[in-house]
Amino acid sequence: KIALNYSAYLPQIYVNKIRVSRALLNIVENAIVVKTNSDVKEINIDVYTDQGYLFIEIKDNGIGISPENLESVWEAGYSTKQSTGLGLYFVKKIVEDNDGMVKIESEPGIGTSVKVCFPSIER
Repeated sequence: KIALNYSAYLPQIYVNKIRVSRALLNIVENAIVVKTNSDVKEINIDVYTDQGYLFIEIKDNGIGISPENLESVWEAGYSTKQSTGLGLYFVKKIVEDNDGMVKIESEPGIGTSVKVCFPSIER
């Protein structure tokens, strides 16, 4: 189950659309493939504005990430599955190359939230 929630007004941002779209897709793909303790996999995507920034938050109800591994997810080569471990490394690089910020929060057994924000053009 995927839910998309967005504000009626969203500010314009100046980013490389192709690269940022790919970064966001990577986050969503991670949320889709993660294991869950529930019978129903839930992904919530919230898009909103606050204090001159556009926020995109992607939350899942997966198994979560342990606190000791949370900062490692941004490192090139880090993976808990059979992959290159480059996905979130590139997400962080793309977001920061476009003057944005990315933050991850997770609670084992509950799920993970990845929040990306970019300054609006009006800022």
